[in-house]
Amino acid sequence: MKFSLKCLKALLLVSSIALGTTYAQSRGEVVITGQIPGAKDGTPIRLVRMEDKEDKIQFATGAIEKGTFALKGELIGPTVVYLRVGQGKINAKGLPDRWASIPMMLEQGKVKVKVVHIDSIPLEYGDQGPISFNRKNVDVQGAGKIQAQYEEYLARVKDADFKVWKAERTATDYFMSGGARLDSLSKLHYKIKVQEIKKDSIADVFMRQHPMYAVSAWIGLKQAKSQFTYSGQQLQDMTVVLKDNPDQNRYQQILVEVEKNKAFALHVPFGDLQVETPTGEVKQMVPLMGMNKGKYTLVDFWASWCGPCRSAIPHVRSLHQQYGQQLEIVAASLDEKAANWKKAMDDEKMEWTQVILPGKSANEIMGRFNINSIPTLMMVNPAGEVVLLTNSSDEISAYIKKNL
Repeated sequence: MKFSLKCLKALLLVSSIALGTTYAQSRGEVVITGQIPGAKDGTPIRLVRMEDKEDKIQFATGAIEKGTFALKGELIGPTVVYLRVGQGKINAKGLPDRWASIPMMLEQGKVKVKVVHIDSIPLEYGDQGPISFNRKNVDVQGAGKIQAQYEEYLARVKDADFKVWKAERTATDYFMSGGARLDSLSKLHYKIKVQEIKKDSIADVFMRQHPMYAVSAWIGLKQAKSQFTYSGQQLQDMTVVLKDNPDQNRYQQILVEVEKNKAFALHVPFGDLQVETPTGEVKQMVPLMGMNKGKYTLVDFWASWCGPCRSAIPHVRSLHQQYGQQLEIVAASLDEKAANWKKAMDDEKMEWTQVILPGKSANEIMGRFNINSIPTLMMVNPAGEVVLLTNSSDEISAYIKKNL
């Protein structure tokens, strides 16, 4: 029996669907209907794509009438979305005082949502914790195993997610109360990162335990997009874990991001570049670093005009005093005018190695490591590999305490 190419493709598609091995990858419509008792007529309701912090796109809007709603939108494969429901007074622009949200992972198809009461939906930016999913208050029908897998993931990271939220809330409350000490803000932001790392570690274990879950491909893409968080080998291992994941559209995105970001993975070589010393000598930077002495090197990219950089200098000084025998410190200035750089050195009394990066070297190093803000602090191990890149002096201190 002979099959045309068209028939063969159709047979493969039917087989894949029957075995449950792939998810729909083409753009398709999702229709969500539901009941939300307690909602006033005209209450705004939205569908927002929430793939990550930078990818929040509203793609369906409507209003609740007589406690019911209907929304339509387009998705490509399994997608993390929030069903956002307005609460409180509605202003002249049709926007509410606040939003409450239900987290879901959906693909094209028909979904029904039933909520116990509008007040049972968790508030965004509320006082009780981060957005969560509670089966006691919300019933989602028609989303199939994708939503069930996502709920399983949310349950796994729930405690860690709360700790991230609590750390973020503490930093926000400090800032909103008028707190402006850079060292205090730095410590608070470092505490946020510590909790985020713990949550990401739990998510990584979950992904490896469930490589065929749609949400695992979502976790993997977040990892692939990160810079100076995982080593190149860790990212390659992740692509092997997920190679048979049914969400092949997202898996192809993972491969692209891993390739794009391999230059920004942990343990990439520092390389070398030309620098200028305070006496005007042009030298290569590597001989000034600690690799030739079997030491770690802390490179502090800063500038005289950068207030946060100047505020971090006392912290760098304390590291120099405490770890000077084990740690080489090189302050690399991005100043355009050497006179400003030298004046700042004199004012700050910086006793450790000082260099300035000529324009070409400054552009080269910023591109090489995707440095887009200062102060940027970099730890280089004795093998000449970048093992930490951060804006936090507290994170540097924690790394040194653990590894030196």
